[in-house]
Amino acid sequence: MVISDRRFAAAMVGGGPKQVLKFDDIGCAVFWQRDKSASSPWMLAPDTRLWVADLASRGTVPNWLDARQAQYVSRASPMGYNFAATPRPDAGSVDFLTMREHVLARGR
Repeated sequence: MVISDRRFAAAMVGGGPKQVLKFDDIGCAVFWQRDKSASSPWMLAPDTRLWVADLASRGTVPNWLDARQAQYVSRASPMGYNFAATPRPDAGSVDFLTMREHVLARGR
């Protein structure tokens, strides 16, 4: 996957020999995990890491946040799921589970 705007990038790391999956948008990672976990159970394992770029990242390499601990604010994103990650709660921000519910309810 080509990352068009690194401020919205996400990555999943885990599996037998560590696999790294890169996503253009946290919404893509949410759907990938839901749709592929039956054939790749490592995606739901406790040691699988899900990372998301901090919206405020500067430069060519984003600051990575634990996606499950991050807060999400509404921003137009590359794939249209329209969430961006921040490290701390902000006015109108939601937690990972709430963001995930919104993304899945919206559909593809």
